[in-house]
Amino acid sequence: MERKKKKDGMFEGYGMVPPHSEEAEVSVLGSMLSFPESIPMAIAKLKEEVFYKQIHKVVFKAILQLYDKTQSIDLITVVEQIRSNDELSIASPYEVTRLTNKVSTFEVSRMEVYVKIVLEYFLKRKQIEIGSRMMAEGFDPGIDVFDSLNAVSDEILSSQEGVLKGSIKTMADHVFELKKHRDSVKAKGVIGVSSGFKTLDKLIGGWVAPNFIVIAARPAMGKTAMVLSSLHSLSVVNGIPGAFFSLEMSVLQLTERLESIDSEIFNTKLRNAQLSNFDEIKLSKTEDRLAKAPIFIEDTPAINIRELRTRAHILKRKAGIQFIMLDYLQLMSPVSGGSMKSREQDVSEMSRGLKLIARELNIPVIALSQLSRAVESRQDKLPQLSDLRESGSIEQDADEVLFLMRPEYYKFTEPVVIKDGTYDVHQLVICKIDKSRHGPTSTVALRFRGEVMKYEDYHLQNDAVYVSDPGSTDDLPF
Repeated sequence: MERKKKKDGMFEGYGMVPPHSEEAEVSVLGSMLSFPESIPMAIAKLKEEVFYKQIHKVVFKAILQLYDKTQSIDLITVVEQIRSNDELSIASPYEVTRLTNKVSTFEVSRMEVYVKIVLEYFLKRKQIEIGSRMMAEGFDPGIDVFDSLNAVSDEILSSQEGVLKGSIKTMADHVFELKKHRDSVKAKGVIGVSSGFKTLDKLIGGWVAPNFIVIAARPAMGKTAMVLSSLHSLSVVNGIPGAFFSLEMSVLQLTERLESIDSEIFNTKLRNAQLSNFDEIKLSKTEDRLAKAPIFIEDTPAINIRELRTRAHILKRKAGIQFIMLDYLQLMSPVSGGSMKSREQDVSEMSRGLKLIARELNIPVIALSQLSRAVESRQDKLPQLSDLRESGSIEQDADEVLFLMRPEYYKFTEPVVIKDGTYDVHQLVICKIDKSRHGPTSTVALRFRGEVMKYEDYHLQNDAVYVSDPGSTDDLPF
């Protein structure tokens, strides 16, 4: 019953080529030869035997040998290693070079897919091989059935463990990881990266990876101003790289807002270029700070979740971004434009996609969201989870949901009591934490300085009205 394997991989017994993907194997090896940063990830998951084509086995073995010797890995060194292995008859310099022809860019997410395809086909071939041997041994009266089944069981387990190597961790690994995490929290004072608002950090621990955080409000509450103020604190003040995806405002508009936040020059003065000499000096310093800030702004209109995910992976690999901000969720387009899906299904797709990005990249994703008009019908104007517009899945997917409400916008005049004190409504923003997967819900007071489009902590001991330019006649936006 022994089945012989021909040179081209055809099984005589079945007349079929064993399952494999030459394209996936070529893509993996081509990426390893062209982009050295892909090598550690591939080596961590692959072995020589998982490749189907003999030439691919030879090339991978050569790369692995060079990697173990910590030598440079490129076309020339790999060919020389193959030569020293006396295997040029299998993998000639021409054939090795051809592996790189179809690889023009490297993306970790794509590489992981190709590696997964190679591994799955390897297991399929092992399944066929083991099944064929079991059948042959089942017809052989001289083989003990229990010995045969035990040997097959061991081989199946060994094959699976080989493919899943590095993916199984013990409790000791998890305990050690938690200890490192707690040491980091002690050193930084927050669990994640600081939101820029101390009162908020005390409750939610900052923007924590891999959380999906939704900040929602009705129009004119200053949603964009809040995340831009946080972005300024994170990237301009503290140098933490991050990405800002804007579907509503252009890069230049956002940059001008950041200039106002940093320089504290009234936004209307910047917009109308009505700057004094003193303003020009402040702006010059601000421009220097912003130019050095690791902020990556994308303002592609109607971007869909697939495009956002791809760009986020590239920015994570190239720039090491530690957070993503999105303004705002409902302006994203569905992946399948013109589909028969409902708007609620589209928003659900986007919400789940943002949660997935946070998990994949292990970074916090902060997304702004609109609210339904139901808020306007309530006397206190405070939003609630049922007001999240167009999809209940936003509430389900989000780890934290924050609502913003400015009493002054609604012409409220009475002081507002918030947990730790009584606040005058001027410049007050009520920030309501209505969902927190890892902590309690609560309410904090923030201050919105509309003249410079800036959010700050609201300190009760210093309730003076902030004015950047006492001589200015600029009209405030509220």
